[in-house]
Amino acid sequence: MLKLDHNPIGSEGLNALIKGIHTNENLKILSLTYCNLDVGCSRALFEMLIYTKGKVEELYLQGNNFRNEGFIQIM
Repeated sequence: MLKLDHNPIGSEGLNALIKGIHTNENLKILSLTYCNLDVGCSRALFEMLIYTKGKVEELYLQGNNFRNEGFIQIM
């Protein structure tokens, strides 16, 4: 589990973080609530989720500003 809730990471920070963890085969839960995220990191989250060896089962994104466009990209 990686819990980064209530940290003002922002989309740029999350994009950098995902470059390091996107191929992690042990991460099952990622919590990013209220991290000042927006549509700018949606694609990176999507690519992390579709990684074939990835095991992320739970992703928490409450309190961010993805809007419809961002959530569509993630899903």
